[in-house]
Amino acid sequence: MTFCCKLELPRHPHSPPLARALVEQLSSLAGLPDLELAQACQEAVENALRYAPGEVRLEAELSALDLVLCVVDQGAPMEGAPQTSKGHGLERIARAVDELRWVSLGRQGKELLLRRRRPHPEVGQLESLERFPDQIPLAPEQEYEVRPFQPRDALGVARLCYQVYGYTYMHEELYFPDRVTALNASGQLYSMVALDAAGQVVGHYALERPQPGPLAECGEALVSPMHRGRRLMERMGQQLETVAPDLGLTTLYSNAVTLHPYSQKAAEAFGRTPCGLTLSGVPAQVTFKGLGGGQRTSCVLYVQNLTRPPARPVYLPDRYRDLLLQLYGHLGDHQVNAQEASAFSGAGALTVELKPYFQTGRIRVTRSGEDSPTALSQALRDLCQLGQAQAVYLELSLGDPATPELTLRARELGFFFSALGPQDWLRLQWIAQPVDLGALKLNSDQAKALRDFIQADRSAGPETQ
Repeated sequence: MTFCCKLELPRHPHSPPLARALVEQLSSLAGLPDLELAQACQEAVENALRYAPGEVRLEAELSALDLVLCVVDQGAPMEGAPQTSKGHGLERIARAVDELRWVSLGRQGKELLLRRRRPHPEVGQLESLERFPDQIPLAPEQEYEVRPFQPRDALGVARLCYQVYGYTYMHEELYFPDRVTALNASGQLYSMVALDAAGQVVGHYALERPQPGPLAECGEALVSPMHRGRRLMERMGQQLETVAPDLGLTTLYSNAVTLHPYSQKAAEAFGRTPCGLTLSGVPAQVTFKGLGGGQRTSCVLYVQNLTRPPARPVYLPDRYRDLLLQLYGHLGDHQVNAQEASAFSGAGALTVELKPYFQTGRIRVTRSGEDSPTALSQALRDLCQLGQAQAVYLELSLGDPATPELTLRARELGFFFSALGPQDWLRLQWIAQPVDLGALKLNSDQAKALRDFIQADRSAGPETQ
């Protein structure tokens, strides 16, 4: 059962320590072993009270998965003085959390979200395990059962994840049986499993849904090497596609690593279309059995529409117009109607997210406005200088008439093309370090063409627009 509470904090010296006391109690209930989150929350409240007018609200939610805190103010800037030096403010807060997100609402204020996962025993603490050797004989031919996840499967999923990848798999939640169970119970994960004749978990595939809505990511795909070549991945994927409409899903997408072509082949076999490349999304130390080659891992973004999208206007940047229309065609989406762009008007709003473990940031412009270029520049600076992000992904709605103008401004900051995302989102990317695109292992000619376009777009710079 989820526990929620709210605390209204007036502009008074007692407010920050009161907020800290509440978070200390919540951290104790969550089983968190330190007070870093309480200290981070106190600093966030102090900053909001110092720079924002009016009161500050602290909202807390404690679930079986994590402790989430949200500090809501009426306009404190992220670039406030407590955050401009190393070891303070946003940088220190980021070290205390698993996810940091802020929503800029312009004159209406800001919401700062801090998420910390609760400690759960990982599979290596529950039983003694060894990874599968690189060469292992196939199991005898047998009958398999493919069905939706049940709580009793959680340990088997975690065991399989370790046996296949050791501790190098990017979806670390799969190492924790309690988290797998809680994620499925909450609907944030819909897992399908494959069982061998003895009832052991030998395959896992899931729909990832951090937020409710018509969009889900297909991922966390595992098959025991002893049972490969028996269409278990296809069977699990087909069942996920079968249940997707009942879950209200209209669009699926997946991110296939470029360390090898196998996951790309699987995505294409399901009828998904390569729509872009996400460069440097995974730290180099997550090497998938040593295949990383020393640079951060990149992925191919695949998209699949389960229903026919409606007719709608889109506003395409001139630089990417031909490519975007081509990608819409590959998706079988002929309902887009390209319109003339317009200038900024009114106030904008954006959401900024930092994932410290992955060292990545995401900026989503939910409404462009006259202040959007300045807000975008500030968000990029915050993520890179204070959040230590090595890659930042920018999402702009192609349904926004001012997106072409904001694309030009983004390229001046160093952003370049990444992908046509699901549901009409243009994704651009900013990468801190050079990427050897020639080292990416790509399966399809379409993915290779996207790689060449992205390489040229990054090299061109804003001056050629």
